[in-house]
Amino acid sequence: MVGLIRQGIATTQFFLFGKKNCTQTGYLKHMQQYKDPGIGKEIATYAAAKGGNVYILCRNEERAKIAQKDIQEKTKNKKVTVLLADVGEPSHIERVVKEFTDKEDKLDCLVCNAANEARVVYVSSGGMYNSKFPEWEVAASSGKHESDYNGNIAYSYAKRGQVLLAERFTKDYPEVHSFQHIQGGSGQQPLTAPTVIMQSISSHFVICGRDLKVLLADSYTKKNLESGAFYLDRSPQRKHIAGLFMTDGSFTKNSEKEVDVMMKKLEECVGV
Repeated sequence: MVGLIRQGIATTQFFLFGKKNCTQTGYLKHMQQYKDPGIGKEIATYAAAKGGNVYILCRNEERAKIAQKDIQEKTKNKKVTVLLADVGEPSHIERVVKEFTDKEDKLDCLVCNAANEARVVYVSSGGMYNSKFPEWEVAASSGKHESDYNGNIAYSYAKRGQVLLAERFTKDYPEVHSFQHIQGGSGQQPLTAPTVIMQSISSHFVICGRDLKVLLADSYTKKNLESGAFYLDRSPQRKHIAGLFMTDGSFTKNSEKEVDVMMKKLEECVGV
């Protein structure tokens, strides 16, 4: 019962915080400038327009080729290359890393838009305010928890995991510039969470999400950025709001030992 009450407090305060900080207010007028729903494509288009040598990693070859052609035509930049892979498959990642390194001698920025001295930008979400990262079997819906899968809850776990991953990488690799995790934007993509709460807060649109990712990836701004921070609208934000009266509380916090277990499981999954 206590756990349900604490979850209720976390979810309610996430709704209130999200309504104030993560909604479409102020951004509606910009939406019509960007008809395509993919925020990853918007980032790639921006980089290509600036003359960048852009690689886009996609699962679907047909959609990837359409996006590649569209970006090249819009930006007049032919240096837009498609790499085909599913980031959930370690063997795919190994293959595209080889494909990339066979062509290039360095990587200036990596934007992870799915779940580095390159900049690493994680696209996290306000959804992480709902929970801590649970035991691995719960997070992965495996073992005895295989039948307990819930898309909304799994999303929250994944986004909290990104926050913890960025914090740990910042601690373990301080020489690498700016591991940032940021509030993602849903763009115009169909909502996957059929609830009033998620419909109300999951609309940080393409224009602002793209702008913030590019800001964090810009090498000229690194001296003003906080490694491991959770960014929203160009400013670091707090990472917990589950306590009484919007205090941090402890309900969504993980111990160092719990993060150690998460990191070990991730390493096992990718074979390192």
